[in-house]
Amino acid sequence: MADMESEPNKALVGFSCFTLPVLAAERHKPHSWATVARSGESAWRTCEELEDEMAYVIVNDFEGGTREQYDATTAVVHPAGGLPPGQTHHYAGPSTNGWVVVAVWESKEIWEKFRDETLLPAFQGGGSVLPGPPKTTEFEVELEL
Repeated sequence: MADMESEPNKALVGFSCFTLPVLAAERHKPHSWATVARSGESAWRTCEELEDEMAYVIVNDFEGGTREQYDATTAVVHPAGGLPPGQTHHYAGPSTNGWVVVAVWESKEIWEKFRDETLLPAFQGGGSVLPGPPKTTEFEVELEL
């Protein structure tokens, strides 16, 4: 492992780049340290690299949505047994007024490509997909603790 004092521009995820010059785990990529080590990819990230790798979160609140509609939608827009390329986390569940879906993407650009090329065509196709348009909240992740 590199000497931390010789790596002044490294950061622990969720902390300021100029206060903690220590090893950084990749924040939103779905792999472990062992995977990073096997791949030969460096687990060190500069402050600039961390800023370039900001995750993008989408929260969709489907008023009147149901689990059955959610299952029908994901069957169309997700690959079998997994997440779409670029989506790192996916959470869904009932709310007081319907169904909520939270998705974490590697970037806003990847989300927008999925939205435009996969998700919107699925909604336009009809069927038993979630009712739309949903109330949507989107944001770039600035802090991860």
